[in-house]
Amino acid sequence: MRAHREELERILRTVDGVPLIIDAPNLARKVCGIIGRPRPPPEEIFRAAMALKDQVRRPMYGLQAKELEGRSVKVMFWREHNERSGN
Repeated sequence: MRAHREELERILRTVDGVPLIIDAPNLARKVCGIIGRPRPPPEEIFRAAMALKDQVRRPMYGLQAKELEGRSVKVMFWREHNERSGN
């Protein structure tokens, strides 16, 4: 699971003005080095989902996180300073 957390943190460091949506299967594909559509093993998807849920509970400094609904664990990340006020 450490590899999943490290990969997720590496990806989140690139978040700038545009919200980023990551789901568990895609994070697992990146960690496993799978290119294309093949589905990663279920245990890898589970580890990726746990890493995403950890970031929802305790997001990296300067980030906001929101879990989205769907079949798999999917999270949207964005920078705090990019929020618009007064809408």
